[in-house]
Amino acid sequence: MTETDRDRDRAKDIRNTVHHLDAEVGAIKTRVSVLEERSKAQAQDMKKIHTDIDQNNRLIGEIASELRLNRVEDMKDRVKSHRWLIGILVSVAITLGLTLLQLAVG
Repeated sequence: MTETDRDRDRAKDIRNTVHHLDAEVGAIKTRVSVLEERSKAQAQDMKKIHTDIDQNNRLIGEIASELRLNRVEDMKDRVKSHRWLIGILVSVAITLGLTLLQLAVG
């Protein structure tokens, strides 16, 4: 083999290697692009999840506040009902006592 033949073989080998590397770089660029798109989509999904969590926390806070208000109102209504019931029972007892007194007197 002559020097020229060796140079041609080397050049051919270099071209094949460069072609092979070029194809690999293209495949890597494609993979990187796909990963970038997936990463962007996941970032958007995570942002939506955080937004949903914030909304849920806010709604839970509002519900807890409403429940507290309802409990306070129910307790006030219960006290009113108890007072009303006690008033009725006292008036019934007084009416019975007066009726018994009237029957005893006369």
